[in-house]
Amino acid sequence: MKAQGILRAALAILMISGQAMAQADRWNELTAQVNQLYASGKAPEAVPLAKEAVEVARKTFGAEHLNYGLSLNNLALVHAALGQYSEADSEFKKSIAVLEKCQCGELARPLGNLAAMRAAQANYSEAQTVATRAVDVTQQYYGAKSANTAIAQEALAQLYAKGGRFVDAERTYKQALAIQQEALPPNHVDLGRTYGNLGYLYESEGNRVEAGNMYEQALAIFEKTLSEQDPLVTMTRQSIARVRGGGTSTSGGAENNSAAQGALFQQCMDYKINLCMQDCMGNYGFKESKCRKELCSITNPKTGPSNRKLWTRYCQKKVERQINNPQ
Repeated sequence: MKAQGILRAALAILMISGQAMAQADRWNELTAQVNQLYASGKAPEAVPLAKEAVEVARKTFGAEHLNYGLSLNNLALVHAALGQYSEADSEFKKSIAVLEKCQCGELARPLGNLAAMRAAQANYSEAQTVATRAVDVTQQYYGAKSANTAIAQEALAQLYAKGGRFVDAERTYKQALAIQQEALPPNHVDLGRTYGNLGYLYESEGNRVEAGNMYEQALAIFEKTLSEQDPLVTMTRQSIARVRGGGTSTSGGAENNSAAQGALFQQCMDYKINLCMQDCMGNYGFKESKCRKELCSITNPKTGPSNRKLWTRYCQKKVERQINNPQ
């Protein structure tokens, strides 16, 4: 009888464990669906799944678990994409509170996303403050010279530029560039994007010579890693022609609009790659090198074409909305 009792207890434990595994699988499935819908610009369809993922994470892993914090961040993102800033603000802050207790690098994710949302609301001062903290967290957990830190610094630089703090923007872009020059291969697309963003900053300040130098370095990388038809190649060539051709300054109508489109597109692509990196490392536990070189790459032969197609289409539509309907 005693043996039968032990057997029943063991079977009960196995049953509970099986249920927990099933719920964990369900959370992974929901998270993947939410990320896919969000990346495809289908935020309305992602909302109910994101809410379910939050509940599954809370019941399965607990209210102080990393996965619960990540689910709150994902729900906040889809609310923000829909312009539901009040709901997004609440979920971002909950996510930050949970991930602070986890004492992990993933805390930088909701911080960076909250900063981006503040920028979308034209609250650049608060956006810069939050993004600065995201840089500090990234440095603490991933290292001051990691590629993740460069991404966080570049996001901060973009916020400085949007807020008119051009000296701070230049300094921070150069810090990100120095890290990438050490951490990434010499022809990595991310390095090219940073050159391009720095070039646009110089162009915005009227410094055509430095702008042209940065654009040319960006193009040299893009031409080695991307196809001739890639928007980054086309836009960078247009930028070089604009600053080297002696045309009107960036304050001049159509040219200003073209430069703005190029910068917005690059920022959007940076954001999509950053989001992929965070999801790849945080939700699936892959190493940074695997995420950067394979799963979140736009140059990898296996994953690059699909990533480029998906992210380019999304970013082109986003840029069109931003240009036609500026906030």
